[in-house]
Amino acid sequence: MKELNLIRKLAWSFHRSTGLDLDDLLQEASYGYCLALKSYDKSRGAFTTHLWYVINSHLKNYLRQEHKYSDPLEGIDNLTVDSHPYSSAGGFWESLSQEAQLVADLVLSSPKMYVSARKEDCIERIYSVLSSQGWSDKKIFIALDDLQMACK
Repeated sequence: MKELNLIRKLAWSFHRSTGLDLDDLLQEASYGYCLALKSYDKSRGAFTTHLWYVINSHLKNYLRQEHKYSDPLEGIDNLTVDSHPYSSAGGFWESLSQEAQLVADLVLSSPKMYVSARKEDCIERIYSVLSSQGWSDKKIFIALDDLQMACK
């Protein structure tokens, strides 16, 4: 199967943008390959172009089907943001810089705005809110970096 790299590339692309399991996406992309083999017509163009469209469409349908049965915001209304889950002495919360704590507070105060967003969209939303509050670009990126490093 000489188109294996294309299959891997599409599965990896969907994995990076959705966070779904790469093995599951590879399996679905491989199934899309089988569908493409059945539906290919030489008179309509190159096989790799057809393959890309079939696998891409199949993975999008797979995502729609997966998200139909799982709600990422389920139970989010039950989150408590009055007290921090890591507020014990020497815990996670205290390891964050003051700016990183403010960013975490921002996300925890409006979780629906951030939970279902892709990482890039979430960062863009955080950036927009903080810059409107007068934060400099440097301060925002340092806070996000501190928060990311603490979560590793």
